[in-house]
Amino acid sequence: MPDGIIYIARNNSNPENHYKIGKSYKADPIHRMRELTSETTNYEGEYQATGYVLVSDVDNCERIIHKSLSSNRIHQRREFFNIHLNEAIKSIRSILKDHIIKDELYEIDNNDANSDLEYGDYRLFNESNSILRFVNIDELQSLNFFQVCKFADHYNWPWDISCHGGGCLSDLNHAFFVLINKLKFIQKYSEDQNFTPNILQTKLEPKKVSNKDSLKLQNFISDINFSEYFTKIKFPNNLGYIGVVMNLIGEEIERENKKITKFLIPNFKKIFPNQYEIIEELDKIYYSGDVINCWKLSLFEKMILASNDERFINNKRYI
Repeated sequence: MPDGIIYIARNNSNPENHYKIGKSYKADPIHRMRELTSETTNYEGEYQATGYVLVSDVDNCERIIHKSLSSNRIHQRREFFNIHLNEAIKSIRSILKDHIIKDELYEIDNNDANSDLEYGDYRLFNESNSILRFVNIDELQSLNFFQVCKFADHYNWPWDISCHGGGCLSDLNHAFFVLINKLKFIQKYSEDQNFTPNILQTKLEPKKVSNKDSLKLQNFISDINFSEYFTKIKFPNNLGYIGVVMNLIGEEIERENKKITKFLIPNFKKIFPNQYEIIEELDKIYYSGDVINCWKLSLFEKMILASNDERFINNKRYI
Protein backbone atom coordinates (compact mmCIF):
# COMPACT_ATOMS: atom_id res chain seq x y z
CA MET A 1 0.00 0.00 0.00
CA PRO A 2 2.41 2.70 -1.20
CA ASP A 3 2.10 6.40 -0.54
CA GLY A 4 1.71 8.70 -3.52
CA ILE A 5 -0.21 11.70 -4.79
CA ILE A 6 -3.68 12.21 -6.21
CA TYR A 7 -3.41 15.18 -8.53
CA ILE A 8 -5.78 17.42 -10.47
CA ALA A 9 -4.31 18.49 -13.81
CA ARG A 10 -5.43 20.74 -16.60
CA ASN A 11 -4.30 21.21 -20.18
CA ASN A 12 -4.69 24.64 -21.79
CA SER A 13 -6.34 22.98 -24.77
CA ASN A 14 -8.96 21.23 -22.61
CA PRO A 15 -12.55 22.43 -22.75
CA GLU A 16 -13.65 24.40 -19.71
CA ASN A 17 -14.06 22.30 -16.54
CA HIS A 18 -12.26 19.30 -18.07
CA TYR A 19 -9.71 18.02 -15.56
CA LYS A 20 -7.58 14.93 -15.28
CA ILE A 21 -7.61 13.33 -11.83
CA GLY A 22 -4.97 10.66 -11.47
CA LYS A 23 -2.21 9.26 -9.31
CA SER A 24 1.58 9.25 -9.18
CA TYR A 25 3.95 7.37 -6.93
CA LYS A 26 6.27 10.38 -6.86
CA ALA A 27 5.78 13.02 -4.15
CA ASP A 28 5.64 15.88 -6.65
CA PRO A 29 3.44 16.11 -9.78
CA ILE A 30 5.99 17.84 -12.04
CA HIS A 31 7.44 14.63 -13.51
CA ARG A 32 3.97 13.21 -14.17
CA MET A 33 2.90 16.44 -15.89
CA ARG A 34 5.85 16.10 -18.28
CA GLU A 35 4.88 12.50 -18.99
CA LEU A 36 1.30 13.49 -19.75
CA THR A 37 2.43 16.29 -22.04
CA SER A 38 4.66 13.93 -24.01
CA GLU A 39 2.02 11.23 -24.51
CA THR A 40 0.76 11.34 -28.08
CA THR A 41 -2.79 10.26 -27.20
CA ASN A 42 -3.47 13.31 -25.05
CA TYR A 43 -4.69 16.76 -25.92
CA GLU A 44 -2.22 19.13 -27.51
CA GLY A 45 -0.56 21.62 -25.20
CA GLU A 46 1.08 21.27 -21.80
CA TYR A 47 -0.33 19.86 -18.58
CA GLN A 48 -0.11 21.76 -15.31
CA ALA A 49 -1.08 20.43 -11.90
CA THR A 50 -3.65 22.65 -10.24
CA GLY A 51 -3.13 20.87 -6.93
CA TYR A 52 -2.54 17.52 -5.28
CA VAL A 53 -2.73 15.58 -2.02
CA LEU A 54 -0.13 13.20 -0.69
CA VAL A 55 -2.01 10.12 0.50
CA SER A 56 -1.45 6.69 2.00
CA ASP A 57 -2.45 3.72 -0.17
CA VAL A 58 -2.55 5.81 -3.34
CA ASP A 59 -3.89 2.98 -5.55
CA ASN A 60 -6.96 2.53 -3.38
CA CYS A 61 -7.43 6.31 -3.09
CA GLU A 62 -7.49 6.66 -6.86
CA ARG A 63 -10.10 3.90 -7.16
CA ILE A 64 -12.24 5.53 -4.45
CA ILE A 65 -12.20 9.01 -5.98
CA HIS A 66 -12.77 7.74 -9.53
CA LYS A 67 -15.75 5.70 -8.35
CA SER A 68 -17.17 8.66 -6.44
CA LEU A 69 -16.86 10.94 -9.50
CA SER A 70 -17.96 8.31 -12.03
CA SER A 71 -20.98 10.38 -13.08
CA ASN A 72 -18.61 13.20 -14.08
CA ARG A 73 -16.27 10.94 -16.04
CA ILE A 74 -15.98 11.93 -19.69
CA HIS A 75 -14.86 8.50 -20.89
CA GLN A 76 -14.75 5.32 -18.80
CA ARG A 77 -11.33 4.34 -20.18
CA ARG A 78 -9.70 7.67 -19.41
CA GLU A 79 -9.21 9.75 -16.26
CA PHE A 80 -10.85 12.96 -17.49
CA PHE A 81 -13.77 14.50 -15.62
CA ASN A 82 -16.22 17.24 -16.48
CA ILE A 83 -16.33 18.97 -13.11
CA HIS A 84 -15.84 22.42 -11.61
CA LEU A 85 -12.44 22.69 -9.93
CA ASN A 86 -13.90 23.65 -6.54
CA GLU A 87 -16.20 20.61 -6.62
CA ALA A 88 -13.29 18.31 -7.45
CA ILE A 89 -11.22 19.74 -4.59
CA LYS A 90 -14.05 19.45 -2.08
CA SER A 91 -14.68 15.85 -3.16
CA ILE A 92 -11.05 14.82 -2.80
CA ARG A 93 -10.71 16.48 0.60
CA SER A 94 -13.95 14.96 1.88
CA ILE A 95 -13.68 11.46 0.43
CA LEU A 96 -9.96 10.91 1.07
CA LYS A 97 -9.72 12.77 4.38
CA ASP A 98 -8.64 9.67 6.34
CA HIS A 99 -5.78 9.04 3.90
CA ILE A 100 -4.43 12.56 3.34
CA ILE A 101 -0.89 13.10 4.63
CA LYS A 102 -0.28 16.50 3.04
CA ASP A 103 -2.75 18.83 1.35
CA GLU A 104 -1.45 20.94 -1.55
CA LEU A 105 -4.79 21.63 -3.14
CA TYR A 106 -6.03 25.00 -4.34
CA GLU A 107 -7.50 27.12 -1.53
CA ILE A 108 -11.26 27.46 -2.01
CA ASP A 109 -12.35 29.41 1.05
CA ASN A 110 -15.07 31.62 -0.41
CA ASN A 111 -14.90 33.88 2.64
CA ASP A 112 -11.27 34.70 1.86
CA ALA A 113 -11.02 38.15 0.31
CA ASN A 114 -8.09 36.89 -1.75
CA SER A 115 -9.84 33.73 -3.01
CA ASP A 116 -10.16 35.24 -6.50
CA LEU A 117 -7.04 36.73 -8.03
CA GLU A 118 -7.72 40.12 -9.56
CA TYR A 119 -6.32 41.58 -12.76
CA GLY A 120 -3.98 44.49 -12.19
CA ASP A 121 -2.22 47.30 -14.01
CA TYR A 122 0.56 46.00 -16.25
CA ARG A 123 2.74 49.06 -15.72
CA LEU A 124 2.62 48.78 -11.93
CA PHE A 125 3.29 45.07 -12.10
CA ASN A 126 6.19 45.51 -14.52
CA GLU A 127 7.79 48.13 -12.28
CA SER A 128 7.47 45.96 -9.18
CA ASN A 129 9.89 43.40 -7.75
CA SER A 130 7.22 40.71 -8.00
CA ILE A 131 8.74 37.27 -7.98
CA LEU A 132 6.19 36.40 -10.68
CA ARG A 133 8.18 38.53 -13.12
CA PHE A 134 11.18 36.26 -12.75
CA VAL A 135 9.76 32.73 -12.63
CA ASN A 136 7.82 30.91 -15.32
CA ILE A 137 4.86 28.64 -14.65
CA ASP A 138 7.01 25.48 -14.53
CA GLU A 139 9.26 27.05 -11.90
CA LEU A 140 6.24 28.32 -9.98
CA GLN A 141 5.06 24.74 -9.51
CA SER A 142 8.24 23.84 -7.58
CA LEU A 143 8.70 27.19 -5.81
CA ASN A 144 9.39 26.79 -2.08
CA PHE A 145 10.43 28.88 0.91
CA PHE A 146 14.16 28.25 0.40
CA GLN A 147 13.98 29.40 -3.22
CA VAL A 148 12.07 32.55 -2.28
CA CYS A 149 14.71 33.35 0.33
CA LYS A 150 17.53 32.74 -2.15
CA PHE A 151 15.83 35.20 -4.48
CA ALA A 152 15.39 37.74 -1.66
CA ASP A 153 19.00 37.24 -0.58
CA HIS A 154 20.30 37.83 -4.10
CA TYR A 155 18.33 41.05 -4.53
CA ASN A 156 18.91 42.12 -0.93
CA TRP A 157 15.23 42.61 -0.05
CA PRO A 158 14.79 44.32 3.36
CA TRP A 159 13.48 42.27 6.27
CA ASP A 160 13.57 44.68 9.22
CA ILE A 161 10.14 44.25 10.84
CA SER A 162 10.67 47.41 12.91
CA CYS A 163 10.53 49.39 9.66
CA HIS A 164 8.05 52.24 10.10
CA GLY A 165 4.78 51.31 8.41
CA GLY A 166 6.18 48.01 7.13
CA GLY A 167 6.37 49.25 3.54
CA CYS A 168 9.94 48.09 3.14
CA LEU A 169 8.72 44.51 3.60
CA SER A 170 6.38 44.64 0.62
CA ASP A 171 8.59 42.51 -1.64
CA LEU A 172 8.83 39.70 0.91
CA ASN A 173 5.16 39.93 1.90
CA HIS A 174 4.22 39.66 -1.77
CA ALA A 175 6.57 36.72 -2.37
CA PHE A 176 5.11 34.83 0.60
CA PHE A 177 1.59 35.56 -0.69
CA VAL A 178 2.60 34.01 -4.03
CA LEU A 179 4.11 31.00 -2.27
CA ILE A 180 0.96 30.38 -0.25
CA ASN A 181 -1.26 30.82 -3.30
CA LYS A 182 0.98 29.39 -6.02
CA LEU A 183 -1.63 26.84 -7.06
CA LYS A 184 -4.12 29.66 -7.57
CA PHE A 185 -1.63 31.45 -9.79
CA ILE A 186 -0.91 28.27 -11.76
CA GLN A 187 -4.64 27.84 -12.33
CA LYS A 188 -5.02 31.48 -13.34
CA TYR A 189 -2.14 31.33 -15.79
CA SER A 190 -3.50 28.09 -17.25
CA GLU A 191 -6.73 29.95 -18.00
CA ASP A 192 -5.04 33.13 -19.26
CA GLN A 193 -1.34 33.13 -20.10
CA ASN A 194 -1.41 36.95 -20.21
CA PHE A 195 -2.80 37.34 -16.70
CA THR A 196 -1.36 40.40 -14.91
CA PRO A 197 -1.71 40.20 -11.12
CA ASN A 198 -3.00 43.09 -9.07
CA ILE A 199 0.16 43.89 -7.14
CA LEU A 200 -1.86 45.77 -4.50
CA GLN A 201 -3.96 42.68 -3.77
CA THR A 202 -1.17 40.11 -3.70
CA LYS A 203 0.52 40.80 -0.39
CA LEU A 204 0.18 39.65 3.19
CA GLU A 205 -0.31 41.90 6.20
CA PRO A 206 0.94 41.14 9.72
CA LYS A 207 -1.55 39.36 11.96
CA LYS A 208 -4.23 39.44 9.24
CA VAL A 209 -3.20 36.08 7.81
CA SER A 210 -5.89 33.38 8.02
CA ASN A 211 -5.33 30.33 10.23
CA LYS A 212 -4.97 28.09 7.19
CA ASP A 213 -2.35 30.34 5.65
CA SER A 214 -0.55 30.70 8.98
CA LEU A 215 -0.23 26.92 9.16
CA LYS A 216 1.17 26.90 5.63
CA LEU A 217 3.74 29.53 6.58
CA GLN A 218 4.76 27.49 9.60
CA ASN A 219 5.16 24.41 7.41
CA PHE A 220 7.34 26.32 4.95
CA ILE A 221 9.85 26.96 7.73
CA SER A 222 9.67 23.57 9.44
CA ASP A 223 10.14 21.80 6.10
CA ILE A 224 13.43 23.51 5.20
CA ASN A 225 16.73 21.64 5.22
CA PHE A 226 18.19 23.36 8.27
CA SER A 227 21.88 23.12 7.40
CA GLU A 228 21.38 24.04 3.74
CA TYR A 229 19.22 27.02 4.56
CA PHE A 230 21.47 28.52 7.22
CA THR A 231 24.68 28.02 5.26
CA LYS A 232 23.46 29.08 1.81
CA ILE A 233 21.30 32.07 2.78
CA LYS A 234 23.52 34.86 4.09
CA PHE A 235 23.53 35.73 7.77
CA PRO A 236 21.61 37.51 9.24
CA ASN A 237 19.21 37.57 6.28
CA ASN A 238 18.36 33.92 6.95
CA LEU A 239 17.03 34.81 10.41
CA GLY A 240 15.43 37.99 9.08
CA TYR A 241 13.27 36.14 6.53
CA ILE A 242 12.03 33.76 9.21
CA GLY A 243 11.30 36.79 11.40
CA VAL A 244 9.15 38.32 8.66
CA VAL A 245 7.12 35.11 8.44
CA MET A 246 6.71 34.90 12.22
CA ASN A 247 5.59 38.53 12.31
CA LEU A 248 3.00 37.79 9.62
CA ILE A 249 1.67 34.82 11.56
CA GLY A 250 1.63 36.42 15.00
CA GLU A 251 2.00 34.39 18.19
CA GLU A 252 -1.50 32.90 18.53
CA ILE A 253 -0.99 30.02 16.08
CA GLU A 254 2.57 29.41 17.28
CA ARG A 255 1.35 29.15 20.87
CA GLU A 256 -1.20 26.55 19.81
CA ASN A 257 1.23 24.13 18.15
CA LYS A 258 4.75 25.54 18.78
CA LYS A 259 5.76 24.22 15.36
CA ILE A 260 8.52 26.73 14.56
CA THR A 261 9.74 26.70 18.17
CA LYS A 262 10.04 22.90 18.10
CA PHE A 263 11.90 23.09 14.81
CA LEU A 264 14.40 25.88 15.53
CA ILE A 265 15.45 25.21 19.12
CA PRO A 266 16.47 21.53 18.77
CA ASN A 267 18.28 22.20 15.49
CA PHE A 268 20.27 25.15 16.84
CA LYS A 269 21.17 23.20 19.98
CA LYS A 270 22.40 20.36 17.82
CA ILE A 271 24.56 22.62 15.62
CA PHE A 272 25.92 24.73 18.51
CA PRO A 273 26.05 22.34 21.49
CA ASN A 274 28.69 24.36 23.35
CA GLN A 275 26.64 27.56 23.65
CA TYR A 276 25.64 26.66 27.19
CA GLU A 277 24.27 30.00 28.41
CA ILE A 278 22.09 30.54 25.35
CA ILE A 279 20.98 26.91 25.37
CA GLU A 280 19.84 27.41 28.95
CA GLU A 281 17.69 30.35 27.82
CA LEU A 282 16.29 28.30 24.96
CA ASP A 283 15.51 25.40 27.28
CA LYS A 284 13.56 27.72 29.55
CA ILE A 285 11.44 28.73 26.56
CA TYR A 286 11.06 25.18 25.27
CA TYR A 287 10.19 23.42 28.53
CA SER A 288 8.07 26.18 30.05
CA GLY A 289 5.61 26.07 27.13
CA ASP A 290 6.71 29.48 25.89
CA VAL A 291 7.44 30.08 22.20
CA ILE A 292 10.00 31.67 19.94
CA ASN A 293 8.70 34.85 18.32
CA CYS A 294 10.31 37.17 15.78
CA TRP A 295 12.09 39.17 18.51
CA LYS A 296 13.53 36.11 20.27
CA LEU A 297 15.33 35.12 17.09
CA SER A 298 18.09 37.33 18.50
CA LEU A 299 19.07 34.34 20.66
CA PHE A 300 19.97 32.39 17.54
CA GLU A 301 21.82 35.40 16.19
CA LYS A 302 23.96 35.38 19.35
CA MET A 303 24.64 31.66 18.91
CA ILE A 304 25.82 32.09 15.35
CA LEU A 305 28.05 35.08 16.17
CA ALA A 306 29.51 33.46 19.27
CA SER A 307 30.34 30.29 17.36
CA ASN A 308 32.55 32.10 14.86
CA ASP A 309 31.69 29.19 12.56
CA GLU A 310 32.65 30.15 8.99
CA ARG A 311 29.94 27.94 7.54
CA PHE A 312 27.33 30.27 9.01
CA ILE A 313 28.96 33.70 9.07
CA ASN A 314 31.58 33.62 6.32
CA ASN A 315 29.23 35.45 3.93
CA LYS A 316 27.43 37.53 6.52
CA ARG A 317 25.62 40.64 5.35
CA TYR A 318 24.18 43.43 7.44
CA ILE A 319 21.32 45.61 6.20
